Amino acid sequence: MTLDTLDKQKHYFLACSFGPDSMALFHMLEKAGFSFSVLHVNYHRRGKASNDEEQGLKSYCEQHHIPCLVYDTTGLKVEGNFQAWARKVRYHYFKTVLDHHPESEGVLVAHHQDDVIETYLMQKASKRMAFYYGIEPLTTIEGVKVIRPLLNMTKEDLLLYVTTHNVPYAIDSSNLEDHYIRNRVRHHVVAKLKAQERLDILHDIQQKNAIHAALIKGFASKLLQKNTAKTSLFLNYKEDEFILLMSYFLKSNGIDRMLSKAKLLEIWHALKSKNTPNAMLHQAQGKSVLRVYDEVQVLANSKPQAYHFIIQEPCLIENDILRFDGQNPRNLKRVPLDKYPITIRPAEANDEVYVGSYRKKIRRLYIDWKMPADLRKRWPVFVSSDNRIIFVPRYQKNYVKTGDNSLLLRL
Repeated sequence: MTLDTLDKQKHYFLACSFGPDSMALFHMLEKAGFSFSVLHVNYHRRGKASNDEEQGLKSYCEQHHIPCLVYDTTGLKVEGNFQAWARKVRYHYFKTVLDHHPESEGVLVAHHQDDVIETYLMQKASKRMAFYYGIEPLTTIEGVKVIRPLLNMTKEDLLLYVTTHNVPYAIDSSNLEDHYIRNRVRHHVVAKLKAQERLDILHDIQQKNAIHAALIKGFASKLLQKNTAKTSLFLNYKEDEFILLMSYFLKSNGIDRMLSKAKLLEIWHALKSKNTPNAMLHQAQGKSVLRVYDEVQVLANSKPQAYHFIIQEPCLIENDILRFDGQNPRNLKRVPLDKYPITIRPAEANDEVYVGSYRKKIRRLYIDWKMPADLRKRWPVFVSSDNRIIFVPRYQKNYVKTGDNSLLLRL
C-alpha cells in the first residue's frame, strides 16, 4: 500500500497531529491532487503547545483550502494508560466522522518504516505470537478502515521531505522522553541500527508474514462461510496456529480487538470439550462467537423478539417474524380449522408438545434438533384455542432463509 495505490476518485480523511510524519503525508496528498479532509484530536496533554499545534494545523488547512475537523477532549476523563485511552478516544471519533461520511474511503495514517521496526521489536520481545508482524498497510480498527501509505519510507525520509518542501510541523515533546516502552525502543535501539541491520529486520518481518499469510489462506479456503467454520477445522491446528487463525476469523468478522492468548486458549479448550456442544464463546463489538454443535459462528447480537399474534381464522400472515399462509392445504393440516383462533409466540420455559402419543418438552425438542441457543428464544410455536401447542416448525440450518412456499421464517 503506497500513495500510488490510492484512488484519486475517492475521498479520504487524514489523521493529522501536526507532527512531521502526518504533515509530510498532508503535503504529498495535496501535491498529488487527492481529495481529503483532515482529522485532528486535541488532548490538551501539553497545555499551550497542544493549542498552538491545533491553530497551526487549522491555519495551514485554511491556506490550502482543506477541510479540517478538530475534536477537543476537554471534559473527558483519562482512564488508565493515557496512550490506550487516547487511542480509544481517537478511533471512536474517527468512526463517528466516517459514519456521517459513508462516501469516504477511510482514514490515512502516517506510520512509517521506523514504526514498523519498532512494533516488530516490541512484538519479538513480548514472545507472543502476533497476528501480523510489524504494522499492516491496510486494516480495520474499531470499525474504522485504516490505510497506511508511507510504510516504505523512513522517519529520516519524512523529516527531509518536510524540510525540503518548507512544510510547517511541530515536535511532540513527549516523544522525546523515555517514559513509554516504544520511545525507549525508538531512541535506544532503532535509532542506532545500521542500514544492513534494518534490512535484515525488514526481511525477517516479510518472511514471518508470508508464513502467516499462507496459513491463513489455507484456513480461509476451508471455511463453510465467512462467518462459519467447522469446529474440527480449528482443532486440526497446533496451539500457536489456532491463536493466529482464530484471531483472523474474529477480525475478518468485525471483532478487531485482539484477544489475549489466555482468552483464545479458553476458546480452544471449549471447542475441544464434549460438554459444551452449544456455547457462547465470546462477545465483543456487537458480535457473538458461538459454538453451535459442530460449527463455530460469528453472529451479530440481536435482542430476543417479543411477539404474540392471535389469528382468528386461516389467512395469510406476513410480518418481520414469519410468512404463514393459513389457507394453504399444507398449513391446514398443520393447523386445522377447528383449532382457531390460534396464537403464535416464542416457546415458554415449561411448554410441551405431543410427539406421537407422548408429551415432550419444547426445550428438549430444540436440543434434539441442535438448534442454536440464541434462536431458541425466538423460534415460534403455534398454540390452539384450547391452549395446546399443535405445531412447531422443524428447525433446519437454512430454514430462516428458505422454508417453503407456505411457511417462511425471518428470524
